[in-house]
Amino acid sequence: MKVLNKATFAFLIICINFFLHQKTMAQASTFDSVRLYISSEVAARDVNKAIAMADSLLNTARTDLERAKCFMLRATLEDRLGNKELAIKYALDCERLAKKAGLYEQQLRSAGFLSNLFLNIGLITEARKYLNIVEANNKKNPDSTIQLLIYQQKAFLALGSKDYELARKEITKAQYQFDRLRHKKNITQIDESLNYWIAGLASYNTKNYAEAELNLKKAKECLRDRQSELKGFIFQAQAAVYIATKRYAQARKELDTALIYLEGSNNFVLRIDIYETLCLYYEAIGDHKNALIYQKLYTTTREQFVQKGNAITNTLLSQYNKDISRKNNRTAILYWISGSLIVLTVAIFCYNLYYRRKQRKLYLNYIQKLNLLNSGVTVPQQITNPEDDLTSAFSHANNLGTAAASSDRKVNNINADEFYPETDTNAVPDKETTINPVVPPINGSAGADTDNNQKAPAMSLQMEAFILKGLLKLEERKFFLKPEINLTLLASKLKANTRYVSLVINKHKHKDFKNYINEHRINYIILQLKNHPEYLDYKIAYLANEAGFPSHSKFATVFKSITGMPPSSFIENIRKDNKQ
Repeated sequence: MKVLNKATFAFLIICINFFLHQKTMAQASTFDSVRLYISSEVAARDVNKAIAMADSLLNTARTDLERAKCFMLRATLEDRLGNKELAIKYALDCERLAKKAGLYEQQLRSAGFLSNLFLNIGLITEARKYLNIVEANNKKNPDSTIQLLIYQQKAFLALGSKDYELARKEITKAQYQFDRLRHKKNITQIDESLNYWIAGLASYNTKNYAEAELNLKKAKECLRDRQSELKGFIFQAQAAVYIATKRYAQARKELDTALIYLEGSNNFVLRIDIYETLCLYYEAIGDHKNALIYQKLYTTTREQFVQKGNAITNTLLSQYNKDISRKNNRTAILYWISGSLIVLTVAIFCYNLYYRRKQRKLYLNYIQKLNLLNSGVTVPQQITNPEDDLTSAFSHANNLGTAAASSDRKVNNINADEFYPETDTNAVPDKETTINPVVPPINGSAGADTDNNQKAPAMSLQMEAFILKGLLKLEERKFFLKPEINLTLLASKLKANTRYVSLVINKHKHKDFKNYINEHRINYIILQLKNHPEYLDYKIAYLANEAGFPSHSKFATVFKSITGMPPSSFIENIRKDNKQ
């Protein structure tokens, strides 16, 4: 489940717990009790309402500490909505106030929060740097709650880097720290639930589904009497485990429960997770219609989330510039950071522009190639695949047939209904006119097939024409879409020797059997994408299956090797053409 590998999704839920750790409502001050209620109970149902209540709480704050806590509460809620620019603003407000008032703990929390935000936009180095700041400043308090949260944060970083063993080690430390602090008043069930949830994600990604299921059940048990948005993530993760273990009825039940937490929630992360898992569920049970619906919902929501996050660089630059204008004696390090961000932004922009232009050029060149191959060919609803030398192959087949006519033999026709040539095994072509072609590899593509063909016995012109016409007839029937097709099976269908078939493919198609099949499959899918717009909304795995590839990854690798670009970029260019 791809969604469980993305640290962006996981880190948003920890923000409430990591940066707003509080005493329980029964034992804390009125202010902290209200703040905890807003951050967990209200935010789980309606984030916008929680923001309004947080603003009211800020207006009633009496001390710098209370105001700093309100700033962090607001930053966390804005982050949950995907408003990263506002989240940064309030986190920096907290940082400035904490430094001015000497609030050590709040300085640590704001630094940790900024570490999360940098991680969410892919600046892993910056994220680790801020986390290291928190860890270094907390060395004097190894038994503090902050240390527990540092372990959890490091576990999430490991998940984001796909280092699942490291994630397990860090979350084991977090659980040990929790057990040491269990007696403290500011330790809640959310802490322990978060530990088990992270452990469940690590187990899932290492395909240890039994262990993942056990950890996720423990995570739910910890929150049995609590209302928290974390429950939605836990139910969604549990559903993913059930899908992976083919327990679809139980997966459906978990997803239905997760959807309850999605109602009235503006949390983009939870929505993205659930939509993607629903898509996986419907694909698993063969309901492609609903799978496509949730695939579109996932894509749309994901794009909205990314768009909201794109403003983060501008926010950082704006904030740094404001600080510089307010204080003329700002140190050189701030100027360096501002310059680095500008250079980074320009570099990313230039790279993206170069990359898109390069991909566009590759796309146009390949489309031009297909158009040339298909010139003068009518494409029916089931697309006829192009081939580099298709026209010349037909012509050469007819020439070979004429040359062999003196033997008073005829090449049998292909029976399209039975998908193989109607051949008489006794009607072996005469050996009067023979050839012994030695075909050099084209750019080295012929490979081992050519080496074997050099040792093959002589082949008559009539046999060559027989195989070539049979092969072209099978191409019209899309034989290459069958996943099980191989050289032996093809030779059997053509009633010919595998070496002869390989010789014909090398000579007339200028490639070995594997590349010949792969190029046919890729060209077929490309023409389907161009001529049938609904294919643009299908998942890559579906396209791979239709083209006869055994897996999503194999399809993507072959597609890029043939076209020079990944399937997603190719589809993006087709969409661009369709809009013009």
